[in-house]
Amino acid sequence: MIDTNIIREKILDLAMKGKLVDQDVRDGNAKLLLADIEREKSQLIKEKKIKTQKALPAINQDEIPYEIPENWTWVRLDDIATFHMGKTPSKSQSEYWESEDYPWVTIADMKQSKIIKDTNTYVSESAYKNVFKKNISRAGDLLMSFKLTIGRTSILGVDAFHNEAIVTISNYLESEIIKYYLMYTLPILSNYGQQVNAIKGKTLNKQLIRKILIPIPPLAEQERIVEKIEEIFKILDTIDASQKQITDLSHLLKEKVLDRALRGELVNQNTDDGLAINLLNDLDNKYSSVILDDNNYSFPHSIPSNWSWTHLRNLCTTIGGFAFKSKDLKGLEGVRIIRISDFNEYGIIKQPVVRTPFIEKYEKFEILENDILMAMTGGSVGKNTIVKSIDEPLYSNQRVATIRVFDEIYPLYVFYVIQSEYIKNIINFSKNSFNDNISMKTIKNFPIPLPPLEEQKRIVEAIEDIFASINQLTD
Repeated sequence: MIDTNIIREKILDLAMKGKLVDQDVRDGNAKLLLADIEREKSQLIKEKKIKTQKALPAINQDEIPYEIPENWTWVRLDDIATFHMGKTPSKSQSEYWESEDYPWVTIADMKQSKIIKDTNTYVSESAYKNVFKKNISRAGDLLMSFKLTIGRTSILGVDAFHNEAIVTISNYLESEIIKYYLMYTLPILSNYGQQVNAIKGKTLNKQLIRKILIPIPPLAEQERIVEKIEEIFKILDTIDASQKQITDLSHLLKEKVLDRALRGELVNQNTDDGLAINLLNDLDNKYSSVILDDNNYSFPHSIPSNWSWTHLRNLCTTIGGFAFKSKDLKGLEGVRIIRISDFNEYGIIKQPVVRTPFIEKYEKFEILENDILMAMTGGSVGKNTIVKSIDEPLYSNQRVATIRVFDEIYPLYVFYVIQSEYIKNIINFSKNSFNDNISMKTIKNFPIPLPPLEEQKRIVEAIEDIFASINQLTD
């Protein structure tokens, strides 16, 4: 798959250095454009449409990040545009939120270089009058985020307000060309300069926004740059759409493969494999684990006659993680603790790592090879992985379920059953609007179509062979 984001970054880098389109002597010098902008800015101040700002220091050579063509010039954002910050009406004042009269933009509503046509949140007429004093940003205005996500830009497609992490930027000439030039370049330029620390990450403040350095070409060249960017980005958007179709198709194919596999339709049955009911009886004799199912229980689909429907609880032990205290997870030595954020579908994530001193009573929470881990809470509830190898001791944290399949069952088969659509549906059904949780009881009750052991192995081998072929579509 082509990483189009890397290509976009390279195109913008070339654009800002004067290397994307040819220079033309007929374009003149950007200093003439800057003089026009300064005259318009002075007129706006005279008409009291904008306020006089404290002068910023001149640009010194040490600030300039790279060379630009001779007919370009470096300016600060304050030299060519004004901006205003948004607000968040008080959440405790219900009258500001009780009716959906005006769109209210947050960073989540902004897609880079796209038009905002709708928002997740709206504010009321009361907020319009009492909080925003009727000062609404207009359709066509340029927005930029400057807190946490620095430099994301979008164009308003509707009149709207926005929160205090976003500014509305208006160039003094009200030029569409300058607006779109800024839309494409500010995401990179706003991250070049100084930033300040905030509780949740980096941010800009009003003065730092004013001081953002902009390489300005003559207006005609800006227009050619914007046209070339949009021409190339349109091609890249087409590539993205095609790649998404391929990715969606690969997911659909994998779903179909798993569905066939769990119906006994992916590999042939072999009478020499025996019966799954005998396997369940052996498990019961060894572990006293098998609980006979209620005959009224409705399993998802039919299976071959030598298979048996059962529940996950009959094939494994399940262990909930320990509630380690945060203050005990700050050392550099000791046993690594696996939290929900420490694994994904591909396995254990190497960094970051938290540890706790070894204490014998925690050993029952140790994670072993071939254990299946599942997130029991949060936005990624149901996320799971199988631990294929371990290079150091690991303990599971709270709300991480460890599924340890009995030796007589093939762990990878159980893992693939858990990837099936009907298990995902059970997980999604277990969640509700108040919290994203799945209980250990629900996990234990996952319905499992159980073939004999040797067929489990053949099924896994077939699944992985087919998945490998499907993955070639997205590589």
